Amino acid sequence: MSEFQLIKALNFLLLLLLLLIDSAYSEIFFEERFDDGWQSRWVLSDWKRIEGKAGTFKHTAGKWAADPDDKGIQTYNDAKHYAISAKIPEYSNKDRTLVFQYSIKFEQDIECGGGYIKLLSGYVNQKKFGGDTPYSLMFGPDICSTQKKKLHAIVSYQGQNYPIKKEIQCETDKLTHFYTFILRPDASYSILVDNRERETGSLYTDWDILPPPKIKDVHAKKPADWDDREYIFDPNDVKPEGYDSIPAEIPDPKAKKPADWDEEDDGIWRAKKVPNPAYKGPWKRKKIKNPNYKGKWKTPWIDNPEFEDDPDLYVLKPIKYVGIEVWQVKAGSVYDNILICDDPDYARAVVEDIWAKNKEIEKDAFEEAEKARRAKEEEDGKKAKENGDKKRDRGRHRRCYSYLWKSNSKDLPLQHDPHDYLDDYHMRTGLCIWPGGRQLCLRKNLLYGFMRFLSIPYKTLRGVSRSLGVSHFCSVVMTSSSLEVEMIPCLSDNYAYLLHDVNTGTVGVVDPSEALPVIDALSRKNRNLTYILNTHHHYDHTGGNMELKEMYGAKVIGSEIDRDRIPGIDMVLKDGDKWMFAGHEVLVIETPGHTRGHISFYFPGSQAIFTGDTLFSLSCGKLFEGTPEQSNSKFALSIEPGNEALKSYAAHVAHLRNKGLPTIPTTLKKEKLCNPFLRTSSMEIPPVAQNSSTQQMMQKHWVLSAKQRITFRIYHYLCI
Repeated sequence: MSEFQLIKALNFLLLLLLLLIDSAYSEIFFEERFDDGWQSRWVLSDWKRIEGKAGTFKHTAGKWAADPDDKGIQTYNDAKHYAISAKIPEYSNKDRTLVFQYSIKFEQDIECGGGYIKLLSGYVNQKKFGGDTPYSLMFGPDICSTQKKKLHAIVSYQGQNYPIKKEIQCETDKLTHFYTFILRPDASYSILVDNRERETGSLYTDWDILPPPKIKDVHAKKPADWDDREYIFDPNDVKPEGYDSIPAEIPDPKAKKPADWDEEDDGIWRAKKVPNPAYKGPWKRKKIKNPNYKGKWKTPWIDNPEFEDDPDLYVLKPIKYVGIEVWQVKAGSVYDNILICDDPDYARAVVEDIWAKNKEIEKDAFEEAEKARRAKEEEDGKKAKENGDKKRDRGRHRRCYSYLWKSNSKDLPLQHDPHDYLDDYHMRTGLCIWPGGRQLCLRKNLLYGFMRFLSIPYKTLRGVSRSLGVSHFCSVVMTSSSLEVEMIPCLSDNYAYLLHDVNTGTVGVVDPSEALPVIDALSRKNRNLTYILNTHHHYDHTGGNMELKEMYGAKVIGSEIDRDRIPGIDMVLKDGDKWMFAGHEVLVIETPGHTRGHISFYFPGSQAIFTGDTLFSLSCGKLFEGTPEQSNSKFALSIEPGNEALKSYAAHVAHLRNKGLPTIPTTLKKEKLCNPFLRTSSMEIPPVAQNSSTQQMMQKHWVLSAKQRITFRIYHYLCI
């Protein structure tokens, strides 16, 4: 036994000795520390398992644990339903206090998911325990993005669930916290977090279980003789005689006529006027305390005729099971130290023995882990930048042409250049000569360089390229109202978006993964850069921040959640914030999924939204599951072959690809008609998709559902 374990054992023995007397009068009905043999006490449910949506638990202390041997059970699989339960000796809280307590550590960026526990009554088939299983009490945290950080306390009464009316915030850091719910025979309750009272009250007032015992008398009226004037004018106060004749100003008594004043030339000399110290303003009668004052009249309370008291309001159905039933986007929550007893002092002592003594050790371990994580991220960022620089340099020095062989055989697929894109969303910029046969693709940067070398105006070269039948030379430019949006290819498979207000000349860029293409685009039109907008912190969307900021002095704007992860950030925005870009209102929409702090920028006046990696054309946004084959028009047709709108759009996509054009921007209206990831509830989606891994991924993308009535352009990237 290690020294740490020995000290812990001695502390536990001391705790037992201190509570020896109390334990004679209290009872522990269930206490789970998840030590050896815990699996014999807990039953993992098969709920959602056939559908492939059920998660499993791991027996571990998790990361940065104060004691690695003090283990709990941890949710293990992302985007899964979890259901596990343990049978306990039947317990009724009639005429006794109920104390329900446990610890949980959200060591993951949970994003959206529950961390609560349920107390169950009656018979429960533990292998079928799930979200529809009735419960008597549900207690614990529930987190979803930055909007929902709630501590649930839901009580079941006569078959109906009643949530607490108060908004109680839960802890959201990545450390262990104890949650305690105490319910007493007088129907009073207390909610504690880490032994500190977070809320207290009564079942009668803080839940809408019973009608209120007292109500205001709606028929009552203030009596006519009710005097609610606290102060009145003094009837004995009389205005002094001559008060109204006192002037507001008088000649300055200190003024003297100048020695050289000549009344014949200068007129009669008069002293300037100054405020009269004797003047007190218009006379007002003094106020005195009203001797007849009865106070402010209030509507009286009366007995509620609909109220029927239940002295057993606090009594839950006899508890027979403890169950964990949650859904989490990201797994990693560690449950431990579950306790059901009737002694609040014992529960408090448990928290002191486990949490209070270990919190600093755990905090120090967490900070060390965070330092290591940040160092790794910085190292990965440097490597990504170096790789991006290498790719860019290879693109500069690569031969100015590449061959794209097209087979004459209908049975053989099109053979792509390895540097070309293999999806519907990105086509490499180049000159397409001899359509239908061998294609010669001149890279954009070399053509720009050639243009600058010969001092050929950009518009002239663009016109020549069009006259030669060039399919795609320059970045696509979209104009709506006074806002121009120019697509700038970056790295090997990204786009940055240059925003230009034609009225003021203000320029911004969205998600510059590298600086050189943006600088090139700005220099062609002799423009300055004012703003850098980042949808999220990944390097392939922020890699150009610092170089652009240093060169142009641009302000970097990003998510409040990502403020420590976005290079050079100057301004932080959160969901619902409104910001002005050169007279264009910009609404910030929080769209977590790809990253926890992901946001989208919506320009209502121009009907444009920049969604980063949240949503792609005919696809979901990029998560860390799925494949490129699940993100194109062919896949969409395989899911919904009878969709006429999709057939038409797929033909349009093929036409654009054949001409070397990008298939973005698109519209949300079109995506709602064609994108299978936005149509998972449609009756036209065949049942075969519902049991596939694809459907599991499709069901996770709800982020723009609240905006589905708006039709606007969607600008996005694809980073496969």
